[in-house]
Amino acid sequence: MSNIDFDKKAFVEKLPVNAYAIDVQSSWNFINEYQNKLTQANHQKRIDQSIKGSALSDWWHAAYELMAGRHVVISDVNYSGDTEREEFIEITNKGPEIVDLTGWRINAGDKGQDMQFPSDTWLKPNHSLRVYTFANDDEMSFERKQPIWNNKGDKAWLFNQLGEVICSYVYGEAALSHVAITQICFDGKVKHTEADEYIEIANLDFSFVDLSGWNVNAGIGQDFIFPQGSQLAPNAKIRVYTNLVDEATGGYSFASPRAIWNNKGDTGTLTNYDGKVASTFTYG
Repeated sequence: MSNIDFDKKAFVEKLPVNAYAIDVQSSWNFINEYQNKLTQANHQKRIDQSIKGSALSDWWHAAYELMAGRHVVISDVNYSGDTEREEFIEITNKGPEIVDLTGWRINAGDKGQDMQFPSDTWLKPNHSLRVYTFANDDEMSFERKQPIWNNKGDKAWLFNQLGEVICSYVYGEAALSHVAITQICFDGKVKHTEADEYIEIANLDFSFVDLSGWNVNAGIGQDFIFPQGSQLAPNAKIRVYTNLVDEATGGYSFASPRAIWNNKGDTGTLTNYDGKVASTFTYG
């Protein structure tokens, strides 16, 4: 009989730390380690039970068992629509396969604010669905009679049918402790304009952070406001350059024709859309 054990709980607990890590090689190593362990366990189980198959089949089933549904993310929470009835949470399938959401559950931050997906709810690759707060004839809903998403800040959770956390998402005041300015590169190499100066912001937690409307301030009259839809992935970092666009680090820029960070010393401040300070960074 098989002596190969596989600890799926350990994989689930460690996945949020590794899935969006800046160190890509580390992420690959983590996934490959657990992929190989489960493939070996499945292979040995198949041999022990005299079930026909192949090495490729063992590998594919292990990959699907580990990753199926884990690329479904909370992509938006519309907490302040033109009317209360426009409140919704949106989830998106960013993976390659159709995901069965039967028995999956969304929680709106407080106990009892849950919506469970009914049987035969399917989400196609690269498709999204919205769950409205108020009953809607054409869409899924929490069927509530009052708003559930706090305009000042809240946290959303997405669980699969086993109760495992698939994704969490924070915005507003609920996100203040999740992010921090980790670096300011104040001495750029580009002559005269120092366009390659940047401020770096990190997500310190395992939730997606909605940065829409947040502000980076580099001094009087030197502000960058994150556009609608800006997000910071779990355990990830982004940069806001002085006058350079780098898609690999988020694609954000002050679009300033001159240097904005004082080489002798300066302070960067990150605030949310209500002006609440999330982080400051001083050097010099």
